[in-house]
Amino acid sequence: MTNIQNTSTLIAVPHSAPTVVAPARRATMLWHYLALVGVMCIALFFHVYQLDREGYGNMYYAAAVKSMSLDLKSFFFNSFDTASFVTVDKPPLGLWMQVFSVWLFGYSGISLMLPQVIAGVLSVALLYVLVRRVFGEWAGLIAALVLAVTPISIAANRNNTMDSQLVFTSLLAAWAISLAADALRVFRRRGLQHKNAASLHGAARILCRLFFNRGNAMVETHRAFNHRHCFVDCRFVCLGRHR
Repeated sequence: MTNIQNTSTLIAVPHSAPTVVAPARRATMLWHYLALVGVMCIALFFHVYQLDREGYGNMYYAAAVKSMSLDLKSFFFNSFDTASFVTVDKPPLGLWMQVFSVWLFGYSGISLMLPQVIAGVLSVALLYVLVRRVFGEWAGLIAALVLAVTPISIAANRNNTMDSQLVFTSLLAAWAISLAADALRVFRRRGLQHKNAASLHGAARILCRLFFNRGNAMVETHRAFNHRHCFVDCRFVCLGRHR
């Protein structure tokens, strides 16, 4: 009977430990989230301070948004004029966001800048999420703060060019790759031959191993580079540029 009581006492100890650690963990996470909100407020302040002085930004894109907001055909074909004779040399989605803003708030310089400002502030939060997944909360906060106060980033986001949206979508792509890397790691641990995991593109595999895998990541990447088609895919992904 004594042995049984001692055993029950030993078993009960591990169950009581998490109740002491969990509140401290929640308090730490709450502090990090509050710090992230503060960093985003700093970024928002720098992005909107005296934004009305920027005028209409690039007049070429401002005129294109004006015509796209007045005619659905110009909106669909990303046209500079209402006759749809000249198209703008940028992806339609970037200007579509500005057109949506114009439809909601009217045609003004601030409504043209608003999508870029939102994309810039959200990029700060998204960079925190990406860095935290690999290097921890402190590194994520530092990375977010650096992006929030970088002068060239603020200047680019306070304009009606689509650079801030390009940065935001690139960070979204990196976040998707990190999720794919985690899913692939889970499939490998469970020994499942999942078709979607097995059909990952060669370039995506290399990027996942370079930036998100742990342990023998560099060894696996070196082996992957021995395949020429993977190297070509990675080259096109890394050297592709936005026009």
